[in-house]
Amino acid sequence: MASALAAEPARGTAFALRLVVDPATTDSEPMTIEYAGRPGESVNVEKTSVLDQRAIRSAAVIKNHRGDPSIEFTLTEPGRKAFAEFTERHVGRRLVVAINGRGRSAPVIQTPILGGRILLSGNFTLPEAKDLVAGINGSAK
Repeated sequence: MASALAAEPARGTAFALRLVVDPATTDSEPMTIEYAGRPGESVNVEKTSVLDQRAIRSAAVIKNHRGDPSIEFTLTEPGRKAFAEFTERHVGRRLVVAINGRGRSAPVIQTPILGGRILLSGNFTLPEAKDLVAGINGSAK
């Protein structure tokens, strides 16, 4: 399902959140997730983005409850509404964070995200988190 903030296919989009699908469909394509700049897991993602750079206000590196680097996105108001509706229907599913068509992370939606702030935690090193945030902020309009 495409939101009003991601109606076009994701290819060529600077920043995109794309839903992982299994098995592959005619509306999906393969994408490799890069970890620390190296190819990792291959997944199938919907061709249409859930959100794109128009939905992002900013991103920042923060420390999670264990003191590890995490990434916090702040969404625009239209982005908040679209993502809240989407995450309410897709808890437990994975999303790929893509920058310039390259998969950079593939988190699981743990709970509905209603407040317009997305916390992306994982096993990021500080340089990886900073690099991802720079890519997100560089594509935000």
